[in-house]
Amino acid sequence: MQLQCSIFVAVPRWIDRSINFDETAELLKDDEVTVIDSSGTEFWARFVSSDFYPVGSCLVCKVRDEHGYIHSFSRNYLHKRVWKTVAEIGFTSDKKHDSYATQFIMNQVINAVHGRFPEEKFDQVHIHSDNAAQHFKNSKTQRWVSHLYSAHNWIKNASWSFGCPGHGKGVWDGLGGVIKRRLREDITNGKAKIAVPWDCYNHVVRTMDTPIWRANHSHLKVSEFRFHWTTTDKFGRPDKGLEHEYTPLSGGHTARQFVAVRKDVVGMRPFACWCGACRDFSPANSSGSIDGNTVKHCIGNCTAADPESRQFLELLDPAAKRHGGYCC
Repeated sequence: MQLQCSIFVAVPRWIDRSINFDETAELLKDDEVTVIDSSGTEFWARFVSSDFYPVGSCLVCKVRDEHGYIHSFSRNYLHKRVWKTVAEIGFTSDKKHDSYATQFIMNQVINAVHGRFPEEKFDQVHIHSDNAAQHFKNSKTQRWVSHLYSAHNWIKNASWSFGCPGHGKGVWDGLGGVIKRRLREDITNGKAKIAVPWDCYNHVVRTMDTPIWRANHSHLKVSEFRFHWTTTDKFGRPDKGLEHEYTPLSGGHTARQFVAVRKDVVGMRPFACWCGACRDFSPANSSGSIDGNTVKHCIGNCTAADPESRQFLELLDPAAKRHGGYCC
């Protein structure tokens, strides 16, 4: 009997603020740090080097900010950034790898991470994936990105970035391979009895989402697996012939980043930028110039070398509404 189920792999990463403010943590070259100076100003930088000054027994550290400038601060102003990474795995008996499945499971992942760590002050969601057009790089999914602000009132900034085609696999592919190999080996060795897709989910939960598994894999960057199960009826997928007509992402095949501007509107960029200005872009405080059916924004403090690359276009297509679809 051939059994089919779908596995959706997401790998959330965030800064652990409790470790971030450990002033005694060892710093190595190129480590990420948060610098908080005497005035309370906070910014991101990479550690360069340190020198000990006998006068006053002061350890002075040099850091490089996102613009490439070097600054010197006393060690107590530097706080090492430590990333936490988990694997959130969605299992479903659904055989369609489409945008509706993606949206539902991504909401599961966002709620799971935010709900599991209430002490963390999350206010941004930035997604990175491959260029799969069927379930990621399409107007349905990017419309979902534009709705994140209203769906989760704690989100202040949201974007979806895509890697370059043909540039290898991502970490999500490797983790999916780990799960499939575990299932295949346990079935072969008689350790797992699989009759329906639910059995696949139940087996990996019992064997991989455990304290023992996490302890045995604590030396790895991703040692924690969390699993979610859902069925097709929860996806909200419309019946055939009743789907909304969405405006195509004109020029979207060359875009590498989509930024949520407001409900039903996303901004499209030819590249993904992670400088402070782009990372903290606030749609509420942005403005742009009208250019035909689009509004062109410019993130003025973006560190991109080419001024034109600092701009992105809002995708505004009034015809989408007339056709019963959504502006995306």
